[in-house]
Amino acid sequence: MPEPGYDLEALRAHVSTCMRCGNCQAVCPVYKETHREAAVARGKVAIAAALLNGEIEPDDEALRQLDLCLTCTACVAGCPSGVRIDEVILAARAEVVRRQGLSPAVAAAFAAVKRPKVLRAGAAAAARLQDLAFAPGPEADLGVPRVPVPGMGKPVLPRLPDRPLGPGDGSAGRYGAGARHVVFYAGCMITYVYPQIGRALVSALGTAGVEVALPSDNHCCGVPMLMHGDKDTARALAQDLVQTLEGMHGEAVLTACPTCGSALKHIIPTLLADDPEWAPRAEALAQRAADATEYLAERVELPAASAPAGTRVTYHDPCHLARGQGVRSQPRALITGVAGHELVELASAEVCCGGAGSFLLTHPALSAKIGARKAAEVAATGADVVVTSCPGCRMQLTDSLRRRGMGQRVCHTVELVAEALAAAEAGLRETGPARDAVPASAVTLPTTPAVPHL
Repeated sequence: MPEPGYDLEALRAHVSTCMRCGNCQAVCPVYKETHREAAVARGKVAIAAALLNGEIEPDDEALRQLDLCLTCTACVAGCPSGVRIDEVILAARAEVVRRQGLSPAVAAAFAAVKRPKVLRAGAAAAARLQDLAFAPGPEADLGVPRVPVPGMGKPVLPRLPDRPLGPGDGSAGRYGAGARHVVFYAGCMITYVYPQIGRALVSALGTAGVEVALPSDNHCCGVPMLMHGDKDTARALAQDLVQTLEGMHGEAVLTACPTCGSALKHIIPTLLADDPEWAPRAEALAQRAADATEYLAERVELPAASAPAGTRVTYHDPCHLARGQGVRSQPRALITGVAGHELVELASAEVCCGGAGSFLLTHPALSAKIGARKAAEVAATGADVVVTSCPGCRMQLTDSLRRRGMGQRVCHTVELVAEALAAAEAGLRETGPARDAVPASAVTLPTTPAVPHL
């Protein structure tokens, strides 16, 4: 039987293999800001060893030290001993939570997230009430808290959309028509915060004659729960998601959120590896999973499109896409080949932007410092547009730039591609700045009569 996923005792060999060499110190974004040994991977491995040996208590202090991590996996990539530091950290968090439980606030939040209908209703209510808490931001789709948020000040955040992605009536949606079929698992961020990313992907795929199916309910992939040590809830959600997606017809299951993609490809198979019923099903789903940029760049024919003259684009590599899935060249190929833009590389394109899911909420000051480094690198490129392939990174980059008065547009790779394809299809040849390009929200999407809106 395979080793249980994210189990600290099962990872004892990895804990003992760590040589304490300090290579992780050189690549850790958190250490660059804090200069604290506990922030480095080897420090967290030491905490895991102490938990295993009963030398420290699995208490709130241990959890605080273990939480001081972006889970960006830069340390894993640079470890000469091959220690799966990310799995050790998540297993250690799960061990603490197993012994002392979740905080009431986190438990309540997870109780809502794991119920799709409750989550959708909550997102709709938040969208209706957001003007009470947020003042207009520097752009129409951005807002700023009316009252400073403790530890965060006044971040620049995306306004919640009036309508999330999908039909929203409990039915599965199918969009476009063609001989090829894919499933699109949007995940929570794209469904409830950035539905325009999903619509842009459907539009781009429609250009290539690919029909897209969406699940009837947006099941969370369970990674947020796993990151907070709630392995039981993560396993339950993983099983729900596997059952939903394995029953949907399509040559591939696409994601446009790297965390969701890593969940399908790696995290869920590891999490369910000890279950003889679910392990093979998770592995089968993993074989079908692909990032949207992988599929667009490698598996379909897309026309090359013209771009505004002189537009300079820079690209930020999401951690869970570049290191988590090995997807680096495909987004760049889409930016330069399909969208036709000039690409200017960031100095440290693969260094975490500091968003890291809920890290920006649990460690706002530290997240902002890491984001400031990324903003300075963007400024050095002289780019007009900042592109990434992650909705979470998009949110963090937008805030990091706007807090410093920087006006570069920030968008997802598939948005840039969809805009270029829509402009080419309409026979347009823009000559103005990139901000005048056809927005993804204006793209007319192919739909079936039964599901008129996406």
